[in-house]
Amino acid sequence: EGAFYIFPSVKSCLNGRTSLEFTEELLSKKYLAVVPGEGFGTPGFIRISYAAGMEELKEAMDRLESFLINPGK
Repeated sequence: EGAFYIFPSVKSCLNGRTSLEFTEELLSKKYLAVVPGEGFGTPGFIRISYAAGMEELKEAMDRLESFLINPGK
């Protein structure tokens, strides 16, 4: 009966974008949905749910890592 979320900072990765723009780009390029922090009063952060299986979480983190390392692809 609870939620499972983390709120990591992505401030150093924004490069002039808002966290909303960051999440939109992550979704369009890596098909990974996270929630921008602005809606929770935490701009520069993203909300990630970890209420999934370990294989799904690993795949999601691999996609996020790939996006952070090379955001142009």
